[in-house]
Amino acid sequence: MGKASREKRERRTESMSRVAPPEDVRRQLPVFWMVIAAMVAIGIATLVLTAPDDAKKAQDAAADKVPAFATVNVEGKELSKWSGSGTDRAEGSIVPELQGEKFDGFRTTLTPGDGTARVYVVIAHWCPYCQAEVPRIVDWAKVHELPANVEVIAVSTSVDDGRPNYPPAAWLAEEQWPYDVLIDDELGTAAEALGTDGFPFLVFTDTTGKVTHRYSGEMPIDEFDKEVRALAKPAAAAPKAA
Repeated sequence: MGKASREKRERRTESMSRVAPPEDVRRQLPVFWMVIAAMVAIGIATLVLTAPDDAKKAQDAAADKVPAFATVNVEGKELSKWSGSGTDRAEGSIVPELQGEKFDGFRTTLTPGDGTARVYVVIAHWCPYCQAEVPRIVDWAKVHELPANVEVIAVSTSVDDGRPNYPPAAWLAEEQWPYDVLIDDELGTAAEALGTDGFPFLVFTDTTGKVTHRYSGEMPIDEFDKEVRALAKPAAAAPKAA
């Protein structure tokens, strides 16, 4: 990322800081219910108790309140880009720390080595492959519980109000995406930090923050399940310096 881009991000750094709720609450709160909560906050929750059409209108109105872009800050070295073929040079590297805002309006910091293994699912609302991948993961989540030390977080990026499924908050609420969503900025800072070179793009990191696997394109759900289960195992300790 160039100097001008970094300076642009730095000018926006302090604009949306809030106090986050306890981590266990944030990890269990699906985006769909975040949208319903937003309806309550803007005084239209009563519509949910009336006709389904009114509830849908209320949901859409709440989704419109979610920003398409938000400030993202990166600490650490960005992962190398990878198209999905050949050797992935990022495997074994430490994922950079991402600081940003989620769909629920709270700030979050995704810190490598904090004891939580993560699956970053980078998606664009207009991407047909993402539109196929998201329901696949949603269906998986309905019958599989994440291991206690693993979390999944989507990264909503490359937003374009002239393309399908805009805004992304409405799309993911309709799909009932069950995990948190990090909002990328106009520059695609979060996606670039993860080495994204196509959508969807999945990055798996262990509890030490080390990249164990990346996948570009639609990932077979059995392989997704395998990689998630592998993250639940204790990460190997880093060798001590001689």
